[in-house]
Amino acid sequence: MPGRTRIGLVDSSRLTRECLASALVAQGADFAVRSFVTAEDCIDAAGEGFDLLLCHAHEDGPAAKAVLADIAALREAFPGLPIVVLHDAAETPDTGFVRLLFQEGAQGFVPTRMVGIPLAVAAIRFVQAGGRFAPVDLLLDDRPPPPSGFAPGDDFLTPRQKLVFAHLRQGKANKIIAYELGVSESTVKVHIKNIMRKIGATNRTQAVYKAQSALLRAFAPDAG
Repeated sequence: MPGRTRIGLVDSSRLTRECLASALVAQGADFAVRSFVTAEDCIDAAGEGFDLLLCHAHEDGPAAKAVLADIAALREAFPGLPIVVLHDAAETPDTGFVRLLFQEGAQGFVPTRMVGIPLAVAAIRFVQAGGRFAPVDLLLDDRPPPPSGFAPGDDFLTPRQKLVFAHLRQGKANKIIAYELGVSESTVKVHIKNIMRKIGATNRTQAVYKAQSALLRAFAPDAG
């Protein structure tokens, strides 16, 4: 279909498979989604000429590592094709596991309990354009020093600043952040000012961009 982004969606759950396909098409009018139960089914349909692959992993803990084999198989069958992993992690995803996904060939990681459809679509478009995506919260939790730019230490951000930054990353207004955290808007402004100072940013957008860039460098295949 000319002008459409052809997406291959691998999801073992019929309910989420159908819901995701509908939601993605509704949010991205240029998306055309073909769904598959297994990675093998998707590989069998390689002739359809996909532009991007989505792999939805529902398992958590050790069982989640089964998705690594799926990503490796998809990468072998579709060399050079962007792959984004959707993951239903019950808690904050393990940074080492996410790094392994990137090493196996994924270019994007979207934890479904933290990210909604609009941001997921933005991540898909970013990866399709040649970028690499993972929530910046993962960087703040593990924080391996990046080769250049800011290198946060153990006290880089305070726990409250991390909470504010997590909301800031989602593009929320100060008054919304204040309401959701139960603090005053002036307190939120102070936290954001301190966050920007620590990161070396002059505005909110630059702060998120710098942290995201450092995260992507940390998850690069040669990062170890």
